[in-house]
Amino acid sequence: MKTFLGCLMACLAFATHAQQASRTNGEAISWDSVVCKGAKCEPLRANGWLFAKPGQKSVVIVSHGSVGVDQRVFDRVDQLQEIGVAALVIDHWGSRGLGEVLSDLRGAASKGASELNMSFDIYTAASMLRKERDFEKVGTIGASFGGGAQITAQQKWAGSVMERTYEYLYRRPFVVRPLDAQVSLYAWCGYRNKLRDAFNGSPLLIINGDKDTQTPARLCEQLAPWMNERGGKVQMITLKDEVHGFDDRHYQTWIPLVQHMGQCDLMIDERGTTNLTTGTLTPIADYNAALPVALKECATARGFSNGNNGNWKVAVPLWQKFFQEHLRTEP
Repeated sequence: MKTFLGCLMACLAFATHAQQASRTNGEAISWDSVVCKGAKCEPLRANGWLFAKPGQKSVVIVSHGSVGVDQRVFDRVDQLQEIGVAALVIDHWGSRGLGEVLSDLRGAASKGASELNMSFDIYTAASMLRKERDFEKVGTIGASFGGGAQITAQQKWAGSVMERTYEYLYRRPFVVRPLDAQVSLYAWCGYRNKLRDAFNGSPLLIINGDKDTQTPARLCEQLAPWMNERGGKVQMITLKDEVHGFDDRHYQTWIPLVQHMGQCDLMIDERGTTNLTTGTLTPIADYNAALPVALKECATARGFSNGNNGNWKVAVPLWQKFFQEHLRTEP
């Protein structure tokens, strides 16, 4: 009897493990995208893993954060499958020959680690999923760096850049079609641009923790209405007593030394770029030119807490419900 029970428990454990998404049990796929390194843009073959079951008509594109593909993205795949939604994990950094980028954000940006490049991957993947895989509804979810990409992907100027660049590089038309739903987890929301901010109206759910010092919730709380006044359709949720990486499986841990932008609250207007935290004005209105200069002054905070506060799935029911509402398809 003990032998039978032992075998049964082992078999159940194996079955549970086998159901968990990973690099090894997803379908490896690739598609045409773009990499921009500064002003120079080139064709890129983007890579990822598709997790889909027969009959699924809705899919969510999963973007990683600054550390690249890790367990969290595959946890999200499993959580999407719980509600009957397929998932595509994009390896944004690996497709560009990069690993983690947190230790050298500026150097990585010069090699293609940017929210705009992630947006290229997202929209080209969405087009491929609709045309080649017959998905009817396409959503996205990203955390930290990938959460910031969700906001950039909504910018109308970014959509225009993507369409023109893709058509120039591939000599065929490309249309940036707004996504059916987007979720941003613990993103940095620290810049607003009076000169060009306008959003495409894709439903967006932003979730941040109120104790997050790296990507403060207060910045997203002021960005959400700003976006809604300019065409956005944004919901904001602030989680009590949560810090950065609240869906990490490990408990809250202090990560020392890492420099971040938690004290950067940038407003761009005709005068230039002002950090509202300190009042410092950089007399440059172009975001790409102003950001490196502004960051020298404001990206001085070091160290932050990362991890969950006892429940690493605290936000999961919130974004699952959001996707269920917006990614419904007709039976």
